[in-house]
Amino acid sequence: MSEKYFESKEVEAIAAELIPDMKWGDVPKIKFLVLDSPRSSYLGKCSKATGKWKHLTGVDYVIEVWAGFWKTSTQTQKQALLYHELLHVDFKEDEDTGEITWKLRKHEVEEFIDVVKKYGPWNDSLKYLHKYCEEFSEEKI
Repeated sequence: MSEKYFESKEVEAIAAELIPDMKWGDVPKIKFLVLDSPRSSYLGKCSKATGKWKHLTGVDYVIEVWAGFWKTSTQTQKQALLYHELLHVDFKEDEDTGEITWKLRKHEVEEFIDVVKKYGPWNDSLKYLHKYCEEFSEEKI
């Protein structure tokens, strides 16, 4: 079965509510797509359009969400997923010219839950995250 992508007013509307919270100097052009496929290796994905694709489309980024997750998730889960993907959008401003170069932001923390269960927050990023998450109840996490 081939993968099918489509645009969604709902995805765009939720993203539009979240974009003002982003700390961007300018707002990049982002295309939001939904992947309608029986399976996906991701719930959401942010890709930077580069080279010929940026030239041909004028788009800086493409954010995809998987329809299987989107159709069954709550409003809060949808917002969290889109907020996560929007946080991948980052920029660097040239100190001399003020020119903005768009880039992808990586996750601050990447670890397996099993490692954290066995060894606890063993590095600085995990210690920071652990301390931050202590502020929340189990229901919010």
